[in-house]
Amino acid sequence: MKKYTRNDIIRYLYGETSIEENLEIEITLALDERLERFHWEMSEMVFLLNQISEKSAFTRTILDYSKNYPITEMNS
Repeated sequence: MKKYTRNDIIRYLYGETSIEENLEIEITLALDERLERFHWEMSEMVFLLNQISEKSAFTRTILDYSKNYPITEMNS
């Protein structure tokens, strides 16, 4: 079995590894406490980055939509 690195863990988190690599990485994570800790820390980071990305995409959608409508002055 190959020795897996932090880079491999990141590839795993982003779904860039094969099924065979996934199984080997999961075994490695069960046996290597440092890589397991890194895996959980990066899992949290990926989750947060995805949330920021989703909010950014949502905001961009609203701004793009609003460009289609002129701003009208409100009379008081």
